[in-house]
Amino acid sequence: MHFDVGKGSLLEFLLAALFTVLTFALFVGTFVVFFGVVFGNLRDRWPSYEPAKKRKILYRFAIWGGLFVACIFVSMIKLNPVGA
Repeated sequence: MHFDVGKGSLLEFLLAALFTVLTFALFVGTFVVFFGVVFGNLRDRWPSYEPAKKRKILYRFAIWGGLFVACIFVSMIKLNPVGA
């Protein structure tokens, strides 16, 4: 048998590129749909909320945003090996 997998064939490159694009599109699409649903519901219901409820929602968005930024900063910290 003759296999060209791993030899840099055009088919292998095209399949890898296709799967990479599909994976990235699914990843981004998941976040787009999630935030679209959340902010769409909030936009539709916002006028009927009382001021206390609006403050509570804004406070929770600030907490989630802060946690998101904190996670990004923590993930950017360079880890040094123990023996280094």
